[in-house]
Order: sequence, then C-alpha cells, then structure tokens
Amino acid sequence: VDCVSEPSPQFREVVLSALGETDLLFLNEFEIGQAVGRKVPAERASMEEAALELAAKAAREDTRIIVHAVNGAVVAKRDGSLARHSSVTLPPAEIAGATGAGDAFAAGFLLGAHDDLDDEECLCYAVCAAAMSLRDPTPSGGMLKLSECLELGRRYGFGEF
Repeated sequence: VDCVSEPSPQFREVVLSALGETDLLFLNEFEIGQAVGRKVPAERASMEEAALELAAKAAREDTRIIVHAVNGAVVAKRDGSLARHSSVTLPPAEIAGATGAGDAFAAGFLLGAHDDLDDEECLCYAVCAAAMSLRDPTPSGGMLKLSECLELGRRYGFGEF
C-alpha cells in the first residue's frame, strides 16, 4: 500500500483498518504523522519512533512500515526491528523535479523485496531509484536501469540521516 498525502480526518482510520491485510506500507513523513495522530519531523529518530508505533499495530509479524523523507528512509517491523538508509546526496543542479520520486522509491523497494534482499538493501534500491527520478521533471522520464540508479548512489554517496 502506497499512501497519498491527504489531510483527511479519516486518514488514520483508513490506514489502521487496512494494516491487517498489508505486507508493505509506504508513507512519507506527513502521512506517518497522519497515521499516528501527530506531526512527525523528517528526521531519523522521529520517523523510526512513529514507524515502530504503527508497526506494533500490524496484525502480521512480517508487515513492514516504510517511511521516506528527503534525507532518508526507515523500515520498521512489529518485532521492533529497524532498518534505515540515507538518501543520495544528489547535487541541487541535478534536481529537475520531484514528481514521481515517491513512486520510484516504492518501485525500488519492491524490486529489492521481490529479490528477497534485506530491508537495508531494499532501501538502497529505493533511495537510488528516487534520486534518479529527481533528475527529470516528469514522473518517469528520468528512470534508467537499476544498475544506473545504484551507480548514481555510488557516484554521489549518501548523506547524513
């Protein structure tokens, strides 16, 4: 499930009701805030705390709560385990638009999950795909092969998170 940023009063109720049938739940920092009922800053400790809070409500042990923001992303599971990864330090001159970056992030994570990679590796795929997406103003025009997305991450490195 990939959430949509909407300030709806029913957001929390909808997310919690879907959580019982969800394997992977993708949210940004605004959406996780809506789901847990408070503002969640786009910084690692706050995102981890909120993701763990939501993961504790999951019906299944293997449900993963994935929260992404500009500086990085976290994955939380009901057992309290966490994974994290910083975003690619893409130079501002290379950023052409953010439309589609969240979807590229989710696609990268899903590819890693399909390949049975651990959560940190899935997050690496995700942040590299998101960074590649940022290089084009259209939702998908900047997407290239996974190997090229990962090379982008190696070229520019990963920031602090």
